[in-house]
Amino acid sequence: YQRRVHGGLLGAYELSGYDILLQKAKELGDAMLPAFKDGHKLPFALVNLKTGDASNWGWTHGDYLLSEVASIQLEWRKLSLLTKNPIYDQKVTGVMELLKSQTSKSDFKLLSTRLSSDGHMSGRHSTLGGGGDSAYEYLLKQWVMTKDNLYKEMYLETSAAIKSSMVTRTPSGRVYLRQVGGDSDYMEHLACFAGGMFALAKYVGLGTDEDLQLAEDLASTCHQLYTSTKSGLSPDKVHFTPHGDIRISDPKYNQRPETVETYFYLWRVTHKQKYRDWGLQALESFNKWLKAPGGGYHGLSDVNRPSEAPWDKMESFWLAEVLKYLYLLFSEDELISLDEWVFNTEAHPFKQKLSK
Repeated sequence: YQRRVHGGLLGAYELSGYDILLQKAKELGDAMLPAFKDGHKLPFALVNLKTGDASNWGWTHGDYLLSEVASIQLEWRKLSLLTKNPIYDQKVTGVMELLKSQTSKSDFKLLSTRLSSDGHMSGRHSTLGGGGDSAYEYLLKQWVMTKDNLYKEMYLETSAAIKSSMVTRTPSGRVYLRQVGGDSDYMEHLACFAGGMFALAKYVGLGTDEDLQLAEDLASTCHQLYTSTKSGLSPDKVHFTPHGDIRISDPKYNQRPETVETYFYLWRVTHKQKYRDWGLQALESFNKWLKAPGGGYHGLSDVNRPSEAPWDKMESFWLAEVLKYLYLLFSEDELISLDEWVFNTEAHPFKQKLSK
């Protein structure tokens, strides 16, 4: 949630210049500093903002989640820059140095979804879905923001491991991202962000033509997850059979943004009309099936029973990500240009240059 609230305050300040937003971002940052209590290099997942008590989720049995410890760097580093207080940057840089030291000692070049209390990788399960996703994205975006070779090396190393260990092509030609470790032949909607990541890497000079093709292949698969259902919306999780057929494992659509995010990046990088067309198709399905009586939008409990199974909730990322990326998909490239801005994982824009 810090990426949503903290990132939102910082992004709004960068866009507007209203000092009250930076003041509130600093107050929130200071309240979250106890996450690094007792000299721990990794931040705890939960912080009581009133008492400063910090802990991890009970269900992780003391482990840390990769996507939580490695997806706060853009926000905290930006806060240090804007407040001229290095403490926030120092905390999150320490996290990255610890992660780098772990991958340097291992032949396992992906990042494990869970980390032990001393920072060691807990097992060899890795995913671009829940628990791992934004950590990989932030390696690239940290390099975009800082041009620090540490993040360039980490991104290139892990992206190579993704391509060698996760990218899978079915007999029918579909490309998807499998898990490493455990139940492997499934893909979550969350992983559809990776098409945008590889497209951005190409745009900023850390990717190849092959990476851009991979981004387009992944976008095509994620698009098919939408068009293959009665609602025109993607299920949250699918398995791929040995023959390449799609089997729905989790039928809900809870307003995930990752596919339209990838459409946005691929439009900005390639200007191929199909990405705007696909975005429009998604928007039409949103308006047909997700509009709530009296205002707002809900999700679906089952994408193949859209008129029978509304999911009675509107997520913050529906506004922050889905609608923003759709708006930008149909806007001029100069509006929040990829040459000048970088989006955090909740689509809040930060100025790339580390100067106020």
